[in-house]
Amino acid sequence: MKKLVVFRADANQIMGIGHIMRCVTIADAFTLLGYQSIFLVRFLPNWVGDLVKAQGHELHHLKNISTKLSYIDDDIVANNYQEWLGCSWKKDAYDVLNYVMKLKPEYLVVDNYALDEKWERVISEHVGKLIVIDDLANRRHYCDYLIDQNLGRNEVDYCNLVPSSTLNLVGPRYAILKPEFKLCRTFSLERRKSFQLKSVLLSIGGFDNQDITSVVIECLELVPEFKDILINIVLSSESQYFKKVNKKVNSTQLNINIFSDINNISELMANADLSIGAAGTTSWERCCLGLPSIVFVVADNQVDIAEALSTHNAAIVIKSIDLKVAFINQVKMLLSNKKILRELSSNAAEIVDGLGVFRIIQTILGEELNEDFINVYG
Repeated sequence: MKKLVVFRADANQIMGIGHIMRCVTIADAFTLLGYQSIFLVRFLPNWVGDLVKAQGHELHHLKNISTKLSYIDDDIVANNYQEWLGCSWKKDAYDVLNYVMKLKPEYLVVDNYALDEKWERVISEHVGKLIVIDDLANRRHYCDYLIDQNLGRNEVDYCNLVPSSTLNLVGPRYAILKPEFKLCRTFSLERRKSFQLKSVLLSIGGFDNQDITSVVIECLELVPEFKDILINIVLSSESQYFKKVNKKVNSTQLNINIFSDINNISELMANADLSIGAAGTTSWERCCLGLPSIVFVVADNQVDIAEALSTHNAAIVIKSIDLKVAFINQVKMLLSNKKILRELSSNAAEIVDGLGVFRIIQTILGEELNEDFINVYG
């Protein structure tokens, strides 16, 4: 009988798909070591669920009570993320317990901004080890391992938020990337030694809830040089703006391709000369491939990432899409100054090396590593 890892994470147009995707990445690594992964989700678009199952992972849906809280619970954490849960933390813990008490998994991985130490204390009694993935360092956790891959994050940020026994895996050394980014890294960095801005990747998260993609297209139409540059757009077909963006693509004089629900984003990144995107978890994928970037801050949890990237001169940050003139000026500056592109690329590549998952699994499992795992992730 295979050993079990249970994952508790969600995805939708509000929270995006990043939490699920990094859990899938870790689950894939556990698979190579003989573990079976089971996902417990409350919210999940169909195509994301299909992706999880296509990787051979088991998927169970927790009952959706509501998409927004309509009651008062004194124990609810006072932040907007609590609404992501669709129920109280107690109800979520009860639903998860129904599974873990039967399954008795060796590990449970939780990646959800709405959950904290109260939920974790209830669950931890019934699993071997509890692993928390966080980005915010804004609430207490009760876990065996805490993973925060963000640039600028230090262990001291969690010193008063986790027990002294918790092992903190903090910083971009632990960036949770699929192995194809490590495989593409050498090719991607090599081709940037002679910079030419001929291809741009435009990807504002899976759903782009603010329709920044349309605004960027309109801005680029005002830059004459972009008529000779290939623009590849990545946007989920379930985005509420997909039809609008597709209409723009068909009517513009710019050279644009649009891709949806793809599984080769690493190839598109490796072959792009510039990325225009959001300052979310995709930032670490771009850094691994040395892809120069202009990033927008589209959510509160991206502010720290954007500031850290800017401080390290690893990306150009536009704090709001309302700053259209600033964005256009930055694009024109990059078109005329290849030195800045090289600097952005070099600085970004130094931040992430693509070995984050190897370090995480090695720390957690130690001697259980096998040759297959080392060949793929090491």
